[in-house]
Amino acid sequence: MKRLICTSLLALGLTAVSVTRLSAAVDKNFYIFLCFGQSNMEGAARPEEADLASPGPRFLLMPAVDDPARGRRKGEWCEASAPLCRPNTGLTPADWFGRTMIASLPEKIKIGVIHVAIGGIKIEGFMPDSVASYVKTQAPDWMKGMLAAYDNNPYNALVTLARKAQKNGVIKGILMHQGESNTGDPEWARKVQNVYNHLLGDLHLKAEKVPLYAGGVVQADGKGVCIGCNKQINELPQTIRTCRVISSEGCTNGPDRLHFDAAGYRELGCRYAEAAARFLGYEPRRPELTGTQTLQDQYGICTHITRPQWDYEIRDRELALTREEGIGWVRSDLDAGNFFTKRAEDVISDDDCKPEIFNNVLNSLEAHRQNLLAVLWWMGPQPWDDPHYDRLVEKLARTYDGRITHWEALNEVNLVKGADPEKYIRALEVTHRALKQVNPRNVVLSSGFAESPVSFISDFSRLGGWRYCDIFNVHTYLPPESIPRFLQQMKGLMARDGWNLPLWLTECGMHTAGEKVSSTRFFTDLLPKALRRIGIRQERSTVAVLRDWHTLYNVLTDDEADILLRPYSRRVTFCSLSELRQLSPKDVPVLIAARDEYFPYASYPDLVDYVRRGGTIVVAGGMPFYYDAPSMAEKEIERRELGSGHYAQLHMAAADWHVKDPVTGEELTDTPPCWGHTAETASTYEWQPVASSPARYLTDACLTPGDSLIPLVTAGTSSYRLPMTGIYRLGSDLRGNIIFHTRMYTMPCPDKEAEQARRVARIHLLAFAGGVEKVFWYNLRSREADPYEKEDCFGLIHKDFSEKPALQAYRTLTAMLPSGSQRPTVQCRDGIFHATWQRPDGKRVHALWNQLGRKRVKSPVKSPSLVLDHLGNPLPRRHSTLTVSDGVTFIVE
Repeated sequence: MKRLICTSLLALGLTAVSVTRLSAAVDKNFYIFLCFGQSNMEGAARPEEADLASPGPRFLLMPAVDDPARGRRKGEWCEASAPLCRPNTGLTPADWFGRTMIASLPEKIKIGVIHVAIGGIKIEGFMPDSVASYVKTQAPDWMKGMLAAYDNNPYNALVTLARKAQKNGVIKGILMHQGESNTGDPEWARKVQNVYNHLLGDLHLKAEKVPLYAGGVVQADGKGVCIGCNKQINELPQTIRTCRVISSEGCTNGPDRLHFDAAGYRELGCRYAEAAARFLGYEPRRPELTGTQTLQDQYGICTHITRPQWDYEIRDRELALTREEGIGWVRSDLDAGNFFTKRAEDVISDDDCKPEIFNNVLNSLEAHRQNLLAVLWWMGPQPWDDPHYDRLVEKLARTYDGRITHWEALNEVNLVKGADPEKYIRALEVTHRALKQVNPRNVVLSSGFAESPVSFISDFSRLGGWRYCDIFNVHTYLPPESIPRFLQQMKGLMARDGWNLPLWLTECGMHTAGEKVSSTRFFTDLLPKALRRIGIRQERSTVAVLRDWHTLYNVLTDDEADILLRPYSRRVTFCSLSELRQLSPKDVPVLIAARDEYFPYASYPDLVDYVRRGGTIVVAGGMPFYYDAPSMAEKEIERRELGSGHYAQLHMAAADWHVKDPVTGEELTDTPPCWGHTAETASTYEWQPVASSPARYLTDACLTPGDSLIPLVTAGTSSYRLPMTGIYRLGSDLRGNIIFHTRMYTMPCPDKEAEQARRVARIHLLAFAGGVEKVFWYNLRSREADPYEKEDCFGLIHKDFSEKPALQAYRTLTAMLPSGSQRPTVQCRDGIFHATWQRPDGKRVHALWNQLGRKRVKSPVKSPSLVLDHLGNPLPRRHSTLTVSDGVTFIVE
């Protein structure tokens, strides 16, 4: 057979491919699918590395337009890779539809797609009898060029190519993603039927053999711009009986809430394929990430081996441990004061430098075959105010040329007092120029930006600071499942401002610092007594805990509920936000509603109604309901402050900020000098307000006749105090109770070391799946100079090198996902996270977890070779179901 050679190298870095020209004879094992629609079929997200490489000759594209840069000619089959629609379009659901189909169907079957889509087009633009009129009278000017690419008749372009394709294979389905531009059109279903019927007739197809697959539009957790169109789409099978609706539930989206992001397009494309594969009689299988970047030396650790009196003296012991655990990178501080012996303006010669400390560290790193990420820390004036800064950076670079290759330009600069994006960009430009002048191969990392304030990072992006670094670098200590939202936000800034750099996460983790006064005793000591004070015997009552699989809002995990509630309650149950509307105060008199200052405000009316009907809610940890809790699907991580104006709905009231003692004029501060129990409780629970867990106050200002406020713990001055812990006992239009505890930053975690271990794999897997190249845990060893100080207790090991459970979890992760593995993909359905990847030994690994607690699920592998918990302990292998929790379960095929 003749061969068609696609001769051009793809502009996005793809190599040229050759594709067999299909013979004139129809190949019954060549399945063809027609794809049409508007912008979400066209593709609005920039393809990422996972999307660019061709998956091979089993997935083919018949281009609808010429693409000379990629060696594509209209109407001639070539290997399919993004973009599929037109040269300047993005990732489309058809990309991962094809990849999933070839993963699901036998190897003898090829998949071909023909793709015609135009952003913003109405369905009338595909109706044969309406196309001409639509193009002439309705199409906006900005659409005219796209229409012209299809000779002003996209329907005819699709049919013409389909007829040509029928000489090679068999049309098996029609994929549509359209509707946003027809939202609210009562005739839309009939118009879609018109297009579908014309396609069937013009191509001599039978509806029973060629279904229509219609995809849902962006939902954005109920805030999608065109979400109303989903009702029309869901009802489409009532008009077209061979239509199958592809749900967009949980498919992530871009910041416009109209278009999917790259991950959303992948997920939607996989769902299209799963429906098509099942219709064809095959069990769907998600594709391996063929052609995606493999992870190389992806593990890093933060440690202070460059600082004398910290870890410098024990660096070799630490480096031997990190090497043993599969860690290839160490991040440590290049303190200017440990190198220069004089102030910057007085440095003249080598005599003004002392390179021994860093030389010794580099010798140790080389002996243990590890790489250094050096963090530039300065002395004296800030770099943007220091006219000698460039000369000193150059001196460091020349001294360690070839030995230090990766340089991070300052740490968490968006938290530095007096810094602003413009100042930092000036300093970064100087750093970049000095390092590159010494050695062009030096790699410059931006500051490890803290996750907040994002406004600083946004301005850095907008002002072009990325021009002066090779790697974009961030830090986050968010809970693991918030990391994808943070990474999507960072990628959104890149897309907005037209840049794309490798992304490193150089600080993450969790501290295990103890509490001088345990916050858990609020639940185990004070709460039972508070309930008894209002006539509720907890040991005889059912207590509910809010837990929602859709938004992932969760107050207590199963382990926490086991310790904090079950020993003191007759029964503990979990309640979703939707179930809250019907929750019976008679059957469930107590609801643990919040453990901190966040609450999903959309459900606030239902919470008020529960109290109105006589329910008792418990809110523990800061000012209740002060922030709106973001849902899993939302991209913004900045806190949405609600304030306390809505408290009146619950007859609550917050004290005015800086309220004063009416007698002495003293302010009631965050750390009041006086506090104590009232006579209303016999609890021994103690809490001395300190800066790390400050005080907040609630008052009786919004009470109505029949209501009362029962203070349990008060704080303030010697003559004036307000409640920090207490009970709103309501007997007016609200007939329930509110038990509050405003001690801040004390979310109860009965076993912090166990929780730290459970987070290790989740953080890494979600970061790698989100495109991060390297993840650095903060940090290796806890100094534990103060066991109650957070900064002293972030390590994987204790001060004496004894292991925390987190090191065991880390060891398990590096064995399951070693260097050379494929980048994991992660899906989340019904709260269950499922990560998959292939190791260098060819073994495919699955990781399952549920951040909300324990849940029984079907095993993704029928006969696994190995099943481990997050600590590496073997689990039974011969069960079709398994219990997952917030500790990752690893399954090896």
